[in-house]
Amino acid sequence: MSSFDWVERFSDGLVFCAVMMAFVGVAVACAPPLSGRRVPVLVKRSRGTARY
Repeated sequence: MSSFDWVERFSDGLVFCAVMMAFVGVAVACAPPLSGRRVPVLVKRSRGTARY
């Protein structure tokens, strides 16, 4: 059974990634009303200060 350790690790990694993606998806789904107002301000500030 030791030859299947990598399969268990790979499946654990996939489960971890799936959980993280689901968490991020829920956060993004709940965040737009707030982040929609904050992001453009940050982008405008970064563009204004980044003068070459």
